[in-house]
Amino acid sequence: MSGVVDFRTQIEDVVGSVMGVPSNPMVVTGGVPVSAYALNDLDGTDPLYIGKATSSGTWLVQRYGTAAGTMRYANLSNNPSYASYASAWAARASLVYGLFQTLTGV
Repeated sequence: MSGVVDFRTQIEDVVGSVMGVPSNPMVVTGGVPVSAYALNDLDGTDPLYIGKATSSGTWLVQRYGTAAGTMRYANLSNNPSYASYASAWAARASLVYGLFQTLTGV
């Protein structure tokens, strides 16, 4: 399958830098380093959903549009109805997503 990119393999191969999220300890004001998130779940192909959480329960779901090449992010700040990772992951298709810099508490 020449020319086809397997994003799942890339994500699994590059745990510290998943789909454009830097492995450096980037922090949004009042948040935790992005590197503190552990990869929990992957689902789909377009969009590809990437679920992560910290040991303290802070969650982050990424939605990667493979055709468009866009990454959008969801967390508690733009989805206050989903307090737990489990509830957010179950509702991943209907979460509100935005650009990373619009999130708080990441």
